[in-house]
Amino acid sequence: MIRTCSHELAHYIQLVKHGKSSCESDLKLNNGRYDKELAKEHEEFTRETYEIIRNSEYSELERR
Repeated sequence: MIRTCSHELAHYIQLVKHGKSSCESDLKLNNGRYDKELAKEHEEFTRETYEIIRNSEYSELERR
């Protein structure tokens, strides 16, 4: 679930930043929306967001 949320948040960040978003799914779906640079950025945003959520989740558990 954290991975899915991170993926979707990455789309939202790109939409705010660029007014559009792209990921590897666009390439697989061949929907004409694939943008290599955006897809690379999306992957980075997804990974970074995942790490932030995961690390904060573990931090919360340690505090209990």
